Amino acid sequence: MRSIAFLIVTVAVILATIVIFRRRRNAPMIHGFREWLRDPRLFWRDVAKSNARQNAPLPRRVTDRHIRQWVSDLLDPRGDREAQSRLTQVGRPALPALIEALRDARFRNAPQPGLHFLAKSPLERALAVLESIAAPESADAIAPFLLSDNKEHRKEAAMTLGSIGAETCTKPAIAAIESDDERIRSHAFIGIRRAIQAGRATPGFLHGIFNALAGALEAPGHEYSSAPAEFMLQIDRARALLILLDERLLRSDNEKLAPILRALNAARVEIPADIACRLETALASCGEDAKRAGAYGQVIVAMAIGNLPGAVAKARAALDSPAKEIRQRGAESVAILHGVSDPITRIYDREKQRGWDRLSEPERYFASVWTLDADVNNGGFSQYFFNSYSDHCRDALQGLRAIGAPQAADLLGGAMALFGPAGPALDRIARQQELSRIVDQDPERFNEFDNAYYKGAEAIYVQLMLYAAKHASHFGGRPESEVIT
Repeated sequence: MRSIAFLIVTVAVILATIVIFRRRRNAPMIHGFREWLRDPRLFWRDVAKSNARQNAPLPRRVTDRHIRQWVSDLLDPRGDREAQSRLTQVGRPALPALIEALRDARFRNAPQPGLHFLAKSPLERALAVLESIAAPESADAIAPFLLSDNKEHRKEAAMTLGSIGAETCTKPAIAAIESDDERIRSHAFIGIRRAIQAGRATPGFLHGIFNALAGALEAPGHEYSSAPAEFMLQIDRARALLILLDERLLRSDNEKLAPILRALNAARVEIPADIACRLETALASCGEDAKRAGAYGQVIVAMAIGNLPGAVAKARAALDSPAKEIRQRGAESVAILHGVSDPITRIYDREKQRGWDRLSEPERYFASVWTLDADVNNGGFSQYFFNSYSDHCRDALQGLRAIGAPQAADLLGGAMALFGPAGPALDRIARQQELSRIVDQDPERFNEFDNAYYKGAEAIYVQLMLYAAKHASHFGGRPESEVIT
């Protein structure tokens, strides 16, 4: 009897071990940045695992049984990402099973995932696949989620419908644009932008939502980005300009003036001089009012784009404003007056064509400081050194000094000194190992540098734009001998 009992226990232990092993093997990637920081090998393993799952090859012959199994796997966090990848590769043949899943209570009632950035609910993954398929006939199954009690379902549905961009999505997309819920509106705009950028938004859909976008510009109480005006200009520029340049919208007390002007400026529309001057006069004493300051900053940019009388003086004066928004737009305006427009995109394009080492010194300084500033503001110096942007940290150090940011340069230099006399390794993997040892010794070692950097970070953008203006010929602008002063 004892031997039988022992055998039963042994078998049970073996089975339990197998189950645990399989669960661990199939477990979703759960490591976060702190874990990667302490052990960079986890990061590269997670990257490899993620790539393997997302690029898993399809069976030679995909059957309906395969598709239904993968749809079912969307409910299992151990295999949901791989299932999403497979269904995306399958495309339209997966459509019936996915539409059926949207009516399945298990998808509607599944709890929201944790805060890990890779975690998504089964419904989110199903909608993501439907977005990639972009089938017009899926709209009727997605639209009811706009009325869901679950706020996450509402915003995901709005984004998916906008992103599909088919005529069948027009009516629910309009409902999302006109919603009182700001999250629904903003996610609908995210989707619409994706559809336009991917070139799949149909003319019927775009023209169908045009009036709703125009109405959004005058909807009382709704907060909007520049998206409605931006989309209108892309859908029908001539018709949009008749609306956007109307003095009913371009008035100083319009709370949506700033986003409208931002869209017009981004599209390089020259605003009539009389309107721009009237707005500048009315908004010049905006004080601490953030909306009016934002609008005034955009007026200064508009004056620079049109090279209107007084534009140079107004741009220079804006640099001394107590309002951050006005200072930044003033620096932008100075760059525009020197013929510089969107310098970072230009540099990225040139780097792809020529490589980093063949960029000019001003281009390298600008790009390295730009990426340093973005990464540090997003996650501190530890994130910066973990990522590939810090391959160019030595250019960033010289760049900060060149643009006139000595305090930020001292902070970067101090953070680099933690790696030893030679500074951080140029090789990313070696640098991550060095970073891991620093963090092991003191997890808070970079905090003092982070906090000090954040206090003065808002000036970096202004300094970068003025640097680009000073070296305009390196950024597609006028030669230094021809710049406006």
